[in-house]
Amino acid sequence: MKKRFVCFFAAVLLALPVISHATEGARRGSGGVTQGFIGAGTAAGAQTVTVSEAKELGHRTQVTLHGNVVRSGVRSGRYEFRDDSGNIIINIDARTWQGISVDENTAVEIRGTIDRRLASFWIRRIKVESISIL
Repeated sequence: MKKRFVCFFAAVLLALPVISHATEGARRGSGGVTQGFIGAGTAAGAQTVTVSEAKELGHRTQVTLHGNVVRSGVRSGRYEFRDDSGNIIINIDARTWQGISVDENTAVEIRGTIDRRLASFWIRRIKVESISIL
């Protein structure tokens, strides 16, 4: 049993660099130009939708939205995002902000992934992978 665990643990450790590299996707290079693969299946190749359309999309769908971050403090790293069609909760970690500051009047573009979780009802939110000021 112990040998199986050690073999499994070693396999996981060896696979981590491959998994990490495969999930990096597009990156911003010098001058803010997106580098790397930006086709289907990446946030940079995502469809532009409204909040109401995003709420109807499936789990892990890549999307781009234009609107405003109108409220923070929903929970740590969570914010409320609004466009003309409605509101949705978004998750933005500190690294994603990349030093920019916005208020409720600043128009932004967010790119991310739909996250749907089953609790007592379907909770829809967007895991933001990039944010930029329009």
